[in-house]
Amino acid sequence: MKTFAKYIGLAAAIAMLPSVSSATDIDFESENGYKSIGVYDVWEESPFRTGVLQGNFAVTPNPDKSDNEATGEPGNSTDMVLGAQRSRFGSNRFGVRVDLNETFELTPTVKYVHVLIHKPKAGRVMLVGLGSRQERFGQNPYCEQFWTLSSNSIIENQWCDAVFAIKGAGGIDIRSLVVVPDCESPHDLAEDFLFYVDEIIINNSSTPRITTEYYTICGDKNTFALNREDRYSTNIQLKGSADGDQTISLGQQADKLVYQNRLNEQFTAKPGETVTPAISFNGSWMHAYCYLDRNNDGRFDATLQESGVPAEGSDVMSFSAYTNAAGNKVNSKGTRVNDQNFTMPSFTIPADLEPGLYRMRFKVDWDCIDPAGNAEGSNMINANGGVIADVMINIHNDNVTVNDHQLNGEVLAADGTKLNALSVPFGRDFTIMMNPEKGFVHDGVVINYGYNLDGKATDKYGNPQYQTVRVPASRFTDDTYTIPAAQMRGNVLINGQMLEDGTEIPDDDVYAINFPEDLTISRTDRSLNALTLNPSEGRLLTISCEDNTARRVYLDKLESELNAPAGATVIPTVNYSGSAMHTYFYVDLDDNGKFSNELNNDGTPASELLSYSHYNGKNSTGATQVPGITPATSFPFVIPAETKPGVYRARFKIDWSNIDPAGQYSTEPGATNQINDNGGYVMDFMVHVYPESVAVTAVNDEQHGLLRTADGSVIGEGFTAPRSTELQLSVTTTEGTPVSKITLRRGYRMTGTAEFMGNTYWSETEIAATDDGKITIPADMMDRPIMITPAYDMSGICGMNTVVDETEAEIYELTGRRAAAEPTKGLYIVNGQKAVIR
Repeated sequence: MKTFAKYIGLAAAIAMLPSVSSATDIDFESENGYKSIGVYDVWEESPFRTGVLQGNFAVTPNPDKSDNEATGEPGNSTDMVLGAQRSRFGSNRFGVRVDLNETFELTPTVKYVHVLIHKPKAGRVMLVGLGSRQERFGQNPYCEQFWTLSSNSIIENQWCDAVFAIKGAGGIDIRSLVVVPDCESPHDLAEDFLFYVDEIIINNSSTPRITTEYYTICGDKNTFALNREDRYSTNIQLKGSADGDQTISLGQQADKLVYQNRLNEQFTAKPGETVTPAISFNGSWMHAYCYLDRNNDGRFDATLQESGVPAEGSDVMSFSAYTNAAGNKVNSKGTRVNDQNFTMPSFTIPADLEPGLYRMRFKVDWDCIDPAGNAEGSNMINANGGVIADVMINIHNDNVTVNDHQLNGEVLAADGTKLNALSVPFGRDFTIMMNPEKGFVHDGVVINYGYNLDGKATDKYGNPQYQTVRVPASRFTDDTYTIPAAQMRGNVLINGQMLEDGTEIPDDDVYAINFPEDLTISRTDRSLNALTLNPSEGRLLTISCEDNTARRVYLDKLESELNAPAGATVIPTVNYSGSAMHTYFYVDLDDNGKFSNELNNDGTPASELLSYSHYNGKNSTGATQVPGITPATSFPFVIPAETKPGVYRARFKIDWSNIDPAGQYSTEPGATNQINDNGGYVMDFMVHVYPESVAVTAVNDEQHGLLRTADGSVIGEGFTAPRSTELQLSVTTTEGTPVSKITLRRGYRMTGTAEFMGNTYWSETEIAATDDGKITIPADMMDRPIMITPAYDMSGICGMNTVVDETEAEIYELTGRRAAAEPTKGLYIVNGQKAVIR
């Protein structure tokens, strides 16, 4: 590893390089821009505070004057910047310190500190303020007064403007700022890295000075709102494709936001097809525009010819009206139109487009070809009720390619064909078959479907490339599984999960929590009393926490089960003493022992995190949400309609603005917002997604005959019974063998162990025949699949192989009625004893 000394030399951790000047804003072009510089660590036992280690820092030439990749505009063109070395021996709040020429006051009014930063890894960035309170005479002038994370994301290897919102009670003088480049645990830091800081300013604007965002618009995508109620867009459309006419809904009428993120949805079309875009707009005197980023370069090229027709290679596909160089209003075909024309002409998907996912943009605006929207004062897009909607388009051929990848077995097509670049139809169901090697079993598959499967699921421009779904073994039937058509709209990579027979998943990896299981809450003013879940269909569930007298953070409530069908909406009610915390609901839908927590770009869930009340300024509806709401403010969630019947582990969490299902907790010095310190909880319970009808199987014995219901129906393959309705069984089989009792196995994965990964999948009970000759399975047991094993009563029977002389014997049916002259085979009373006639 290169030592930082090679670039900027060594200096003591607290010792400062002196300079003289007086200016509120800080730059490093000369020594006049700051008072002094150094390094600082919030951790009091840090080797950089005890003097064991020294920090590396210095003013150094700007290492990167290249243009900003997102906009093509210059990034940071200054000559000199402050460089420092992020040491792996510092805490997660180690950074470079800058002493100011002049103090500034921390007041109740929010101010924004902007810091240009360049670092080689993405991650959280923090700002620490050092200073003192004016009324505390003799206080150390460099006490820590605030710690705050940047409000925007920082991209690696380019200049970004980190923005920090700061405020205080007033009367607090800030003398130094510490820029912490990496707030993650240093245990994950394999080696030190260099980072650079420049041009620190304090103002009243929250807008970053450098746009690092691709596909920009003329406002903040999360907050840029309409200024009027009478205009809004309800959907976008693509017509004429061989895949059919397609519509994607927008939520502008409800959320009033200009920018509508629909990147988790797709149009589909083939190269060379002629299609027609459209926008459903409530209003008039506006124009419609459609763009396609054909180069996948993170921006829309809007070049037009002087006539107004899109230039060769332009990303402008169609528009209804725009004023050309001659002052004439034309559409994208060059045809003269009137000022009110809103109809976009058809266009041809470029024939040279390779199969893949591309971003499209639909826009409602007034006479503006700029894909970012009209920013002119009198005709700003938000003032005119416009919209900017981004969506993906799946450009595809007739077929897609399927591959498998695994060890200790293989995944095959249903007919046994190997999945080695197998070409199959686009958008059609596809059935696979598992073939583990001897000594191995399969635990399902992980399926990646989309494009660029060897890269990241989302590219650097924010465009989804592929999705991942895990299908557990419990979803397979006779080792086969049918991948639905929706997951065959792109190339497919299937990873078979082959395990050595008897392998169990390590407990540490299953439904992990970040803290000791016996961790207790460190405050008394906050407590979870109960959780109530009310499904739109099914049974209301209330989970009481009165037994948590030890005030533990983790609550094992796996004996509690929410019963609801797929597609049900669940309304939670949280009984919590306290305030200023947030709620999170997860369901392990792929039954793999983990809760995924991915979100779409608009903040809506795209994973097993089904509902949350606050994270990154949003809630799970995608709407803007202020932090600090009460846990009683929880948002409904929907059990996905495609969820198969089964039992699934669920998790309810109370935490502070954190979507990690394992809880916000760290043993690192100085860690903040610990779940136990904040009065948070992690509660695990079960969700039963019940079937429409109950599958009934019987472990039949050919010698003794098949099990029957009381009405004579044979319980064979494919037998089902109504849910929540008692089921009566016959006390004799089809061969007349008496059944004295049954063993009833009830649940899912019934050929495996009852407990797996801490979840109980099935239970077993015995039901005996009553004195009046009935075996009844109660209605409350008929809510999930059952497997019946009969026990035969052979006592008092003459012998299964006894041959009865029917001409001399007195033969009666079990009812007491004399049998026919030639009785059929079965169980009878022969000469006063039970006997089987064969």
